Amino acid sequence: MSTPTTGPLRQSTVLNIHSPAVISVIVVAVVALVVLGFIFVPRFGSAPSTSGEPSLSPTATLTPTVEPTPSASPATPTAAPTATVVPTPAPPASWTGLAWSEPVTPAFTVHLDDVEPWRDSYVAVGMLETDAGPAARIFSSPDGLNWTVAYDPGTDHWPRHLVVRDDELLAFSQRDSFPEVSPGSIVGAPPDTYIWRSTDGVHWSLLGDWPTIPVGSRSAGWDETQYPIHPGLIDVASGPGGGLVAIGNTFAGDELAPSLLYSPDGVTWAVEYLPDAPSPILNAIVATDGGYVVVGAVDIGPDPATAVPAAWHSADGVTWTRATVEEQPDALTRGEFGRLEAGMAGLVTCFDSREMKAGGWRFDDPWISADGSNWRRVGTSDPDHPRIACGWMDGDGERIIAIGARQAPTGQPWPGVTEAWSSFDGVTWTPLTLSDVLTDSFEAFWVVPDGVIYAGVQSFWFGTALMR
Repeated sequence: MSTPTTGPLRQSTVLNIHSPAVISVIVVAVVALVVLGFIFVPRFGSAPSTSGEPSLSPTATLTPTVEPTPSASPATPTAAPTATVVPTPAPPASWTGLAWSEPVTPAFTVHLDDVEPWRDSYVAVGMLETDAGPAARIFSSPDGLNWTVAYDPGTDHWPRHLVVRDDELLAFSQRDSFPEVSPGSIVGAPPDTYIWRSTDGVHWSLLGDWPTIPVGSRSAGWDETQYPIHPGLIDVASGPGGGLVAIGNTFAGDELAPSLLYSPDGVTWAVEYLPDAPSPILNAIVATDGGYVVVGAVDIGPDPATAVPAAWHSADGVTWTRATVEEQPDALTRGEFGRLEAGMAGLVTCFDSREMKAGGWRFDDPWISADGSNWRRVGTSDPDHPRIACGWMDGDGERIIAIGARQAPTGQPWPGVTEAWSSFDGVTWTPLTLSDVLTDSFEAFWVVPDGVIYAGVQSFWFGTALMR
């Protein structure tokens, strides 16, 4: 007779197991199971059957008062946990050349000050030449060649710097001249310095006034042969975690007082300070994977010969450390660091004295650093460092590109852009082949992920990177 699956089993828990009849039934059932070669051992919380049969009803499971005896069958060994291996990112492809597009000459005269790749297009800040004079604009382009006006910031608003912060763009204003003030005095930032924000490069909103960057005028008695110092906002960088650092300069009598501002979001700004910075000039800032690097000089004063090149670095934009600069003869360390570009494995800056010279590049003596904390001179005689590296140079944090022209014979016209070099660290440079010579006079160029955008006086070219 078959045994029901519910009621009798539940009732069996109250039967008198000492009854001979009950004992006989139990013995007969056990013997039958052994003969069939199957022993059923009830287990608490057993897993559902995988044979396709329905699992036992919970009410049909006998709950033992002690832990059941383990099965005699060998347990399946548990595999050791596998360590998670984080793949090493593949190094970026090395560029071997630049294939220039056909030039595009806009219907209007435009001058770009800064360009940033943005999603599948490009955004730039600059100005138009109009019948009423220059007018500031923000531009957009699908290809780096064809530019259209995306936004008019308004009269006397001059966005000159553009940075990417997380999923937004920020544009910063700067003007070229300031109100005349009495020698040595300090005034607040002009009223036409602003910050704009955009998430698409076309629609912009004004965040408000730029935080005060003091502006003073130079005292009388400064040597007129030294390069002029422009007070106010100089540069902005967006670094790790979305933090922003802005630098500027101002006069304070016969000394300079730097402006160093940090913001976590572009809205709230705090004044920070540089250590070991007597009368400093700040000329450039870049962001790296490790933080920020600023270059310039200290001991700036009426006599240009007192200037000493200097640099500072910071992991967070708040706490700064002065970098070590390799000692050199006075003739090579009486001046300032100017240009600054970063690659994925190092940085390069360029040095020169503060005394004005006729012709040539403003800064022409390269210095290199692995991380911004120690700087050494390589000079223009180093065979692995191209002469043009302190001329027309730009970097995007991954690679540094330098372009230029071979030396033309005396009295001959400029030969155009005839050579280019690429570097990841500012130390080792690879010559690039060029598909053509660009004879349009140079105005600016920018490194973008898949090549370079070249702005001539008349036209734009896109140099597509050739890779190996």
